Amino acid sequence: MLSWLVASVPPTYTPHFHPEGHMKMWYTSPFNRFEPHLMTAILAIIIIAGMCFTIHFRSKAKTTKETWEKTADERVFQQLMRKKKMTLNKLLEIDTLYHEGKITEAEYELKSRQYRHYLYEIKIKLNDFMT
Repeated sequence: MLSWLVASVPPTYTPHFHPEGHMKMWYTSPFNRFEPHLMTAILAIIIIAGMCFTIHFRSKAKTTKETWEKTADERVFQQLMRKKKMTLNKLLEIDTLYHEGKITEAEYELKSRQYRHYLYEIKIKLNDFMT
């Protein structure tokens, strides 16, 4: 069977896998001492390995972050921080409404005192949480 295959291919047949322009560019490049196919394989391996490392370390970081966020202490801390931010925003909103004249001074004093007291309680809980 092998003799049949060899007999069917002309002895002077040389396939042109690469355009002549590519060959000239390779032979004039500084890499012309290296085997071009080996160089392509090494470059492909480097790129694929880089992508694999990137995917691995991103998934590892995501897993670590999810593990950290799932702890009970972290959830309590995040909830206290959200309450603190929301209370500060409410105090700013009350202050803005008072300066625009949309609420009276009595309402402003009452709501402001209540929000400040609530903020004080949150800060005490945060301080206890941190120590």
